[in-house]
Amino acid sequence: MIIPQPPAAGPDPGQPGHYAHHDWLEASVEALDNVLTAEPVWIAPTLGNGWLAYGAPFEPPGYYKDSNGFVHLRGLIKSGTVGTGTTGTVWTMPAGYIPPYTHLTITAASGGAYTARVDVVNDGAVRVMALGTTATNAFVSLAMPPYWAPDAA
Repeated sequence: MIIPQPPAAGPDPGQPGHYAHHDWLEASVEALDNVLTAEPVWIAPTLGNGWLAYGAPFEPPGYYKDSNGFVHLRGLIKSGTVGTGTTGTVWTMPAGYIPPYTHLTITAASGGAYTARVDVVNDGAVRVMALGTTATNAFVSLAMPPYWAPDAA
């Protein structure tokens, strides 16, 4: 977000530029309002390893990066390969969306344990890992806390 810099103003109301600060403040409030009310533009990943979007009425898989550099994931997926080690990649994040450290989250999944671990690895891989001993891949939620990702170098 770019907020305009305040202009130099005259010391009293009679001098030119006195109302420039009012105009600057109005433009700054408008810029902030645009950021706060903007709808995120979700990016639909290309899913791999047999993972599919669960379908309506649930959110499709997606991600976006907000103006503060935090990446948000959403969606419900099903049917794919659950990972062990370096397997089970659902998709790979592009540069600029990769965390500096691996981000792990416990999330909702189908089956007896009703949990899965979703990893966003510091190489960009998004993986479904470590489903509980009685869980299945009938559904896995991608809802997780956002993580910070620096801009690509």
